[in-house]
Amino acid sequence: MCLCLCVFVYVKKCQSKMGHAMPLHALLIKPVQRILKYRLLLEDLVKRLSPEQSSFETVKEALQVMSRVAERINSFNEQVRLHSPIIFKNPFISIPLDFPKVKSK
Repeated sequence: MCLCLCVFVYVKKCQSKMGHAMPLHALLIKPVQRILKYRLLLEDLVKRLSPEQSSFETVKEALQVMSRVAERINSFNEQVRLHSPIIFKNPFISIPLDFPKVKSK
């Protein structure tokens, strides 16, 4: 039995045991989506903070870091889309072709 099929069967067993049927790509993309939301939260926080507040520069720096992280994630997603079309043809792996795109600053 190939590794893809073993993983697929294992995930299906876990899903039925847990009582939900989220596809594998949905489980895998959740942490990435969460990382991308941090940038949005930091943007909002920078807007609400006054430049005189002690945490302003730290939050602004964190926003710059998370913006670079978002750019790298988008770049990686684009590379996967361009160079790994075989992944998307495997019936045992359910990965959407439209990865979430995040605006980078």
